[in-house]
Amino acid sequence: MIDGCPALECLLIRRGSGFRCVRINSISLRGIGVEVYWEDLRLEEVIIENAPCLEKLLLFGSAESRHISVISAPKLETLGCLSSHLSDFSQHDFSTTLTLYSTVIQGLRVHSLTETVRTVKILSVRMIALSLDVVIDLMRCFPCLERLYIDVTILP
Repeated sequence: MIDGCPALECLLIRRGSGFRCVRINSISLRGIGVEVYWEDLRLEEVIIENAPCLEKLLLFGSAESRHISVISAPKLETLGCLSSHLSDFSQHDFSTTLTLYSTVIQGLRVHSLTETVRTVKILSVRMIALSLDVVIDLMRCFPCLERLYIDVTILP
């Protein structure tokens, strides 16, 4: 469907339900936003296969389980908001898994760093408690960062 829209530059997938996976191949997209909330049949996976002009990937909504894969986005400069949260009702981790090329980030933890992501210059993260170790790991993953935004949520 997106291939049929060669002029489309921005795509917002908001509260998508009724489908579990979206594959994106677009030569014109510059920005993608994904917002997910709990539903019976909800969007669980976004795969960006080929987006040569993609500059911004923004993740919104609750920090529930979803998987975002970026296979090819050579101009990706802005990434956010990465977060990691545990459910109030259980110890289940509802964090997003982000795969950038061959690097895997679960929530805010870098699980597999086979190559650094040099194109990302702006990164936004949200965490429950400030962790210098997590911030340093992310900076190793994105060595060319120019701006890092950290939102710390203090729980009562």
